[in-house]
Amino acid sequence: MKKYFLIIFAAFISLGASAQKGEQNVGAHVLFGTYMSNIGFGVKYQYNVTNAIRLEGVADYYLKTDGFSMFDININGHYLFHFNKFTVYPLVGINYTHWNWDDEPGIEGGGDGSVGFNIGGGAQYSLTEKLHVGAEIKYQTISGLNTAIIGVGVTYSL
Repeated sequence: MKKYFLIIFAAFISLGASAQKGEQNVGAHVLFGTYMSNIGFGVKYQYNVTNAIRLEGVADYYLKTDGFSMFDININGHYLFHFNKFTVYPLVGINYTHWNWDDEPGIEGGGDGSVGFNIGGGAQYSLTEKLHVGAEIKYQTISGLNTAIIGVGVTYSL
């Protein structure tokens, strides 16, 4: 029974178009950070090392909410599972996050930064051969500022 399940699963995965080794994508996304309920936006660059492994560089900025804003820079790895025009992936990565806060009574304003880790997953749908839409959720472990990040965006294959 397990053997049949594996054969069916392998056949299902191989049905769709897959990203090719060396493929490059650029994109933009809108984000929601749960720590301070910040809305953000960002840009990304993706490179397929193999047909199943993709590296990604991301830069994000979160708008000021209640005197708090932040930006982060991420390097993530994705393991891609292709299903026709639909791709899903787990992700792991590292980040550098810097946050700023305004003066409040009894609290001096300032900023701080820290290195952390990302873990999560996402999905993308190919609208055309070059244009893709997607959604992603990741958890960032940052010293004193752990947060979940939810994002939706678009990428374009170069």
